[in-house]
Amino acid sequence: MLTVDLSYEHPYDWEGLLDFFKAHYLQEIEYFSAENIYSRYVSIQESSGRIIISNNPEKSCLTLQADLSLEPVLEQLCTNLRSTFDLDTHPMLIKETLIQDAAFHRALEARPGLRVPGGLEGFEFAVRAILEQQISMKAARTLTVRLASLVGEPIQTTCPHITRLFPSVNALAKVELQSLIKLGIAPQRAQSIVLLAREVLRGNLQLEPGIYPHSARSHVARLPGIGPWTSSYIAMCALRWPDAFPKEDIVIRKKLGNVSAKTAEDLSQKWRPWRSYATIYLWQNTPYERS
Repeated sequence: MLTVDLSYEHPYDWEGLLDFFKAHYLQEIEYFSAENIYSRYVSIQESSGRIIISNNPEKSCLTLQADLSLEPVLEQLCTNLRSTFDLDTHPMLIKETLIQDAAFHRALEARPGLRVPGGLEGFEFAVRAILEQQISMKAARTLTVRLASLVGEPIQTTCPHITRLFPSVNALAKVELQSLIKLGIAPQRAQSIVLLAREVLRGNLQLEPGIYPHSARSHVARLPGIGPWTSSYIAMCALRWPDAFPKEDIVIRKKLGNVSAKTAEDLSQKWRPWRSYATIYLWQNTPYERS
């Protein structure tokens, strides 16, 4: 296998990232070992293979092990992983802003170096976000696994826990709407997924880091069945916009004192331009204590 070290700046909350990924874990597509090692199968352009990610805090890096079949796309793979695991963030710069809000002091001490999780592909993350709308995480995972079983490409690997790829843009752009509804996916969400895939396939929509977030977010929000929470969530994690803020989120509004979405937006201004990171702190089980 190929081995590459992907450096990061301390502090780096690897456990916090894994907590997020484990909460969204998709059976048959990805796997977490007891040693907090993450693995899955990826397909980039014409190359595919298994990747294994582990943390090496002594060397301040994540270690990537990848099948030799991925060597032609190794540079792209490393770029994707740096985004997925938020490796290019300067945590002390973010802390300098958030610590100006006294209510964040204990949270910053409790979980230093918290990162914003991403997705290996923006499209995959967006589909998973649509399926997570207004239902429990357990239910969303069940629907996503059903979707993958229907149109995800089966694979053979040396890891018995990984048996298929996440559905491709092509597959979801062509799938019959009624087939998705039969899986238990609400009709409007099923339509959202198909239309999203078709927009990406036609080149009308890009869901990757570096894309101007406002236009992409607006484009996503115009698709039927996708609300402002989901478009903000996609901007934060798929587009890697550091200042995204899902002000409609119930958990955030409760953490801020059971406030309205408008009040949450007003309170968030002091966290700019790092509101995505503030959001992750508010979503995590960390103290936020407004006086």
